[in-house]
Amino acid sequence: MDAEWNIRRRLGVSVIQLCPHTDPTVVYVISVHQLSSLPPSLIRLLTSKRVWKIGSRIKGDLTRLRKQFPNQLDDSVQFSTIELKDYALAKGFIKPKQMGSLASLCESVLGMYLPKDSKIRANNNWEFPTISSSLLHYAACDVLASRMIFERISGGKGKGSGIANGS
Repeated sequence: MDAEWNIRRRLGVSVIQLCPHTDPTVVYVISVHQLSSLPPSLIRLLTSKRVWKIGSRIKGDLTRLRKQFPNQLDDSVQFSTIELKDYALAKGFIKPKQMGSLASLCESVLGMYLPKDSKIRANNNWEFPTISSSLLHYAACDVLASRMIFERISGGKGKGSGIANGS
């Protein structure tokens, strides 16, 4: 799981990205900025103890989402999360003082380059009625990279999907 938001947005997120382990060919980019409440199916997914939300700085994304939808995701709601940096550190894939950003983990764990163009990431176009292909590609690459890093650390596959080349 990952989330993106307009740089002017003080609270909440613009879109969330999901890349299910059960269907590695699919990435969902869901616009949530215009919603007054989250759909029940998404609430069940986010709050399920059996569905782990895995990502880089995942707790920060979920905190922003919680603040956006406080009636549905109040402080009593718990999330099952795995922070990729902590997981990579615990499994010996990175050293304690090593960088733990998603791009750094992609390079050290997968041996792959993850483009993180700040002009794409940090802008105010995440809430346009139609999200540009460059933003969708950025969002998809981020969440796919998280899944691939987790799979590699866990002893699964994880390499060769071509994050940097746009596959």
